[in-house]
Amino acid sequence: MKLMIKNAIWCMLLLLASCAGVDDIHLPDDGKPEEVTPLDEAVVTQLQRHTAGKGYPVVIMGDGFTKKALSDGTYRSATQKIIDALFAYEPMTSLRQYIDIYEITAVSTDNGVTTTKGNTAFSTHLVGGNSTTIYGDSINVLKYGAKALSNNIVNMNRAMYIVFLNSDKYAGITMLSADTTVTDSIPSGFSLSYIPVYAKTDKMSNEKLLPLLVQHEVVGHGIAKLADEYHYLTDATASDVKQYYAARKHGLFMNIHYEPNQIGTKYDRLTEQIGTVKKTYDVYKHDVEDYCFFAPLVHDAQHRYDSENLCWYEGANVFPKNFYRPTLQSMMNETLKSGNDFFNAPSRVMIYKRIMREAFGTSFSCDLTKTEDYNRFVDFDAPSIAKPLSARGIKNFASSVDTQDETLPLPPPILIK
Repeated sequence: MKLMIKNAIWCMLLLLASCAGVDDIHLPDDGKPEEVTPLDEAVVTQLQRHTAGKGYPVVIMGDGFTKKALSDGTYRSATQKIIDALFAYEPMTSLRQYIDIYEITAVSTDNGVTTTKGNTAFSTHLVGGNSTTIYGDSINVLKYGAKALSNNIVNMNRAMYIVFLNSDKYAGITMLSADTTVTDSIPSGFSLSYIPVYAKTDKMSNEKLLPLLVQHEVVGHGIAKLADEYHYLTDATASDVKQYYAARKHGLFMNIHYEPNQIGTKYDRLTEQIGTVKKTYDVYKHDVEDYCFFAPLVHDAQHRYDSENLCWYEGANVFPKNFYRPTLQSMMNETLKSGNDFFNAPSRVMIYKRIMREAFGTSFSCDLTKTEDYNRFVDFDAPSIAKPLSARGIKNFASSVDTQDETLPLPPPILIK
């Protein structure tokens, strides 16, 4: 049994190594990861235990923190900042009872993380310049995570790993895996997010920015495997579209939709102009073919979600054409723009589905075309429904978006085979 677990762990690590060239991963000639810092010095502390279900494991560790940071409480304080940010917004606030949280200490020689790879536990470093990308030794992260989860390969493969950097720069990135045996549109598999714990900008404090970063990277990308809802100027290639469809088969990117050449077909193409929508078409009232995209709006006779103005908005998955998002603004859009401090309804559905599946196993399905499942979700979603857009200072959801900071968007998630 021990040999089987050990082999399974190496398989996970070597799968992650297939990302080499994107993430900063190095394997010696024997194919085994190099030690960066002594793993046997790491201390595992469970800081939160689930009170419902079987528990979804979140493993948190820091990089660029010396022994002094551990002894004087700086490390634990940083861990707590991440935890507070993790539950700062719905629906995670209401899902907290299903989460297990483990802190694992990682000692670095260098204090802090910069744009140069230093002598730190996970060799994290920022690209800098106009990039918000972070590189790190993700194989070593998984080795620490294995210790936190007692080498339990099942829990390792379903866990959320978070590495908080001793840095105040605005950056963040998440790596996504998928359990290819799962094909029922509920996301699965482990994820790994790198986030500067003291991140701030000239116009946004750490207290406000860190929760947005954690929600976007950890909750959105990492837990629910959501795609970005912003776009650059580069069109998608055939390879990008193929990757999207492959991801969708396993429950990834369920918050967006791909539909080329919609003009004159069953959908109307929506056009943005300086942040405004010229025409809106309530697709969800007429088409339930891709209900995961519009859920829970399939048959909402009480119009409880009307304030979110859900419809097709072109520009998502970092591409300007043919990919569509459900709302103009959202937590999966750019984190430094006003009005993006909430998950739209389709995203909340996928966060809910992921955590509940982890808590109750395959017995949980949540088919929102069924009245019972739909009503159960609406009851759960009540805190989000109760907070209308006007409470966020947004008069019209389909109106111009005020830029709060001129910083580039975060990089899209890295998909692991």
